[in-house]
Amino acid sequence: MFTALSKVLGFFLNEEDEMPESEDTIFQPDTEADSSDEEEGLSKSSHGRVTHIYQDYGLIDGEVFFTVKEVLSEKTLKLGEEINYVAKRENLSSGWMATSVSMATTWEIDEDGVQDKSMVGIVETFNGELGTINGHIQFSLDCVCSEDYFPWVGDYVTLEVRRVRGVLEGHGVRPLRRFQKEGQVSAVQQDHGYIDGDTFFPLSVCCEQYSPRKWDRVQTTVVESAQGKCSWRALSVRPVIVNPSLSVSAFSGPVKSSFLDDLQKNKNGIHVSSETDFRRVEMGGRKSLTVWVQNKGEATPVFLRAHLPAECTQIKIEGVKYLNEHTAMMKRGNVEVNKGKITLYPTMSLYINLSIEASYPGLEKQLLVLTFDNFQIGRYITAEISDPYHSLVTVGPAYRRGQQVSPLTKHKASVTSGQGWVVPGQRPQRNGRKHILKLPKHLSQYPVPQLLRENLLNGVPLLEICPELAQELTPDKYVKRMKTLLHLEEIQMDIDIREFDLTRVPLRPVGEYLGLGVPELAEGRPSVLIGDKVMLFDPCDPKAPVHEGFVHEVLSEEVLLKFNADFHLGYN
Repeated sequence: MFTALSKVLGFFLNEEDEMPESEDTIFQPDTEADSSDEEEGLSKSSHGRVTHIYQDYGLIDGEVFFTVKEVLSEKTLKLGEEINYVAKRENLSSGWMATSVSMATTWEIDEDGVQDKSMVGIVETFNGELGTINGHIQFSLDCVCSEDYFPWVGDYVTLEVRRVRGVLEGHGVRPLRRFQKEGQVSAVQQDHGYIDGDTFFPLSVCCEQYSPRKWDRVQTTVVESAQGKCSWRALSVRPVIVNPSLSVSAFSGPVKSSFLDDLQKNKNGIHVSSETDFRRVEMGGRKSLTVWVQNKGEATPVFLRAHLPAECTQIKIEGVKYLNEHTAMMKRGNVEVNKGKITLYPTMSLYINLSIEASYPGLEKQLLVLTFDNFQIGRYITAEISDPYHSLVTVGPAYRRGQQVSPLTKHKASVTSGQGWVVPGQRPQRNGRKHILKLPKHLSQYPVPQLLRENLLNGVPLLEICPELAQELTPDKYVKRMKTLLHLEEIQMDIDIREFDLTRVPLRPVGEYLGLGVPELAEGRPSVLIGDKVMLFDPCDPKAPVHEGFVHEVLSEEVLLKFNADFHLGYN
């Protein structure tokens, strides 16, 4: 490092001593002079490596000095990077100084057509026939290997590169990464769309007669490509066809959407009565109901049991009987038949006795399931249980929602109300610091003029308060007009924020914080950030103190606040 610095200092010392000669040597525009300098050892063009980099200068191979302005590239040079340079010196004993520095590639030292070399690049331009990769490698559509691949600007590709007449040409162009995947259409625009939020596709790659819609499941072939925020580009998009035999509607179990509708239908010639309502039953009363089952077909199904799947304490099954009073062996309640099976021959009937003991007021609704050997039939048993004491309660008028208060009215109330003093809250710490952040200079306060705010709230026309808004804009009136517009904007923001005020809401203790539920917080209405201020006051006592709180955490449906420590202690 000391050697490099000594050479730099030596260069500047020699430059001061030999300044008259340098003007005759360096600024010669004649090419013959340049060639003569090379012969005399005062100029050279070479290939080297950056060995030292400082703030705005550096060294090549530890001996050639260069500055940033001589670098013919927008990229910043790095240590060890190979470059091509042209350098000159004042005399044989002075140091070298580069007059131009350019980024070097291995292609610039190769001979034409010596050997193809593989590389990875990104398509920067393409007009449908010709394009460039990495800005300096040319290729044509005929050089693309895959028949189903059409290059796009932003695609990452692999290719074979060769030099032909001093020009780099690409051959064997193919996508860098390519695979198939199944995804969901997340958005569809006029001429393009997105899959899973990370794959871009133009509508032209969709299969015939398919118009994609949001939430569609699609099968796609993608290649790696930089398309805005997306890292992949789809070559083909086709909808996923679900096998009908695997759809939910094909199952005959409880997952079927129409299971309950099918359960309540009569089947295989068995008809079950539809009168299954106990109607009105008073609290403490008892009532009976009979459900008839008749075989109107020619088959002989076997009746197994009748039961109530849900836990029920008011409705019970008393028994199952034939018309000849032959009782099936069944216990009371939701149990199975103990002995034998009941075979229903054609025209045979049986009936099920149900009873209800009213214990809880309200609507009782239970499903009764009749199980046969290879099918089931269900009926809903309903009852309305009333309490005679309810009639003694006076029914008041129907609830009517209060008149909605506009944000302007809320703002007027907050400005004109004589609220008490403000109890400061606890601000969140910044970056985990335990001390208050001290800024070198605080910004000045620019409050809205009280006269302007009061006149606007009292309905005074705006142009009477601020006549400069209607006058022609001049340099003398510019400052006053802009101040007025900023004050009006701040007043409007104060009015708009009143729309999100919450009235009579509880706070939920969450550790050291108090949680406040905010509707539509996840949608950003309102937009709440850590450090925002929340004012809490008692609407029934306008002279009570106003508690100032600060947002410490923002969750999906609530914010966590911190008020004064005494308020937390009293609220909990």
